Amino acid sequence: IYQSPRPVSGFEEVSEASVKALTAKASGRSRSRYYKKILDGLELFRRSGRLLDLGCASGGFLQAAGEAGWEAVGIEISDKLAGIGRGRGLDIRTGDITEIKLPDSHFDVAVLNMVIEHLPSPTMTMEELYRVIRPGGAVWIHTPNYSSTTIKNNPTTENYPGGHLCCFTPKTLLQLCDKTGFDVKRIHTIGFRSAGPRRTWRKPFEKFASLVLRPLGRGYRIKALAVKRRYPK
Repeated sequence: IYQSPRPVSGFEEVSEASVKALTAKASGRSRSRYYKKILDGLELFRRSGRLLDLGCASGGFLQAAGEAGWEAVGIEISDKLAGIGRGRGLDIRTGDITEIKLPDSHFDVAVLNMVIEHLPSPTMTMEELYRVIRPGGAVWIHTPNYSSTTIKNNPTTENYPGGHLCCFTPKTLLQLCDKTGFDVKRIHTIGFRSAGPRRTWRKPFEKFASLVLRPLGRGYRIKALAVKRRYPK
């Protein structure tokens, strides 16, 4: 599912308000726990210790990966956000992964945390990731679920932002990984959002709804771990 007609430019443009919000969000305590959980799940694939964070923003996860002992490289389309991370000493390249010449089979893992839905061509990006990840390495993906109860019942701009160029379901994400040379080892959905403004009193209900929807594949977001095949189909 994708936007049509496609935007022709402006992918690199990020407002000052968004820069501040994304940078502040990346440094919160809950984010630290979230980053640790992702990194713990990727330990199984550590060989060279090289990690790629695609769409790394100002580098919150990249910094956590470095502190966990990874040799972490980030790619970010916004030079404003990338500049903040580079100011902290992080290795962030500005541009599109299809234009940045990374070495073949160089990384153990790649992370796409709420990124794939913003890409002009997810297929081209996944094909490039297949090239730069070593055989047996992994891609971790987190993205909205278009088949979720949240979006189907309330397809507002809050739940389905205009900045999303593509949106996946568990089935179509599996198909994308398969055709670009990755075998999905784990995939599940999480989360539920009530309509209207966020309210603290709704959290217990949303948590319960998430538990019910998860086995049905109807959670608000998809999390997937896919491993690069040693030989493409």
